[in-house]
Amino acid sequence: MTDFIYQTKINFLRLALRNKSFFIYDVIFPAFFYLLYTKILPVNQSGPLTEEWNKEYLISMLIFSATLISITTFSNFILSDKQNKFELFVKLSPISKIQYYASVIVVLIAMKLISFLLIGLVGGLVNSIHISAGTWINLILVFVIGTIPFDILGLLISQSGNINLVNVLNNIGVFLLAILGGLWWPLRMFPEWLQHIGKLTPVYQLSNIMKSVVLNSSFHVTDIIGLSCWTVAFLVAMYLINLKKE
Repeated sequence: MTDFIYQTKINFLRLALRNKSFFIYDVIFPAFFYLLYTKILPVNQSGPLTEEWNKEYLISMLIFSATLISITTFSNFILSDKQNKFELFVKLSPISKIQYYASVIVVLIAMKLISFLLIGLVGGLVNSIHISAGTWINLILVFVIGTIPFDILGLLISQSGNINLVNVLNNIGVFLLAILGGLWWPLRMFPEWLQHIGKLTPVYQLSNIMKSVVLNSSFHVTDIIGLSCWTVAFLVAMYLINLKKE
């Protein structure tokens, strides 16, 4: 247990505290977008509609931050460890490979919670968003569990073994998900055929569930089924890739 805690501490230092891009790219960037679309750019809404928009866009930027952490930061971290032979260090150390990945998952959750709290704090201070403590707790639980498919996708991308290819896949994956999933602009602004595609993305499905929590409305079971299908699909792809490598 002591070895696991020590490994988790090392990974937290490498992934978060000593990683400037985490705070700049994964937290400040989404927070800036939130301020841009709720304070700087004019929104032709008032009263309850404005408050609802502020809440919904906060959800979108929280999910956008999670995609950056899970896909971009995570995949680059895993690939860097492989290239720097860190896996060999793990094999020679008392900690097992399973414990190594478990410690990384713990750090990923911690990073998501940090981004959640900081971006949520921006929303609360700037737009005076009023959400009950119980709703915040439910949001955090849905946020952590619902972003698991993104973690698997990040791990999947890291298997390419090429830093240039990983960066290309990261950029395509993150920004396609953000645009098609309606994180930057509402999906209703897109052509109808593109809306159908967007509704199949995991970010749109997670966004719907989290918005249902924060707006105290009923959520669609199809969104939960969709997220589950994406999780299974990414796991199967990971299994097939590892099987081919072996």
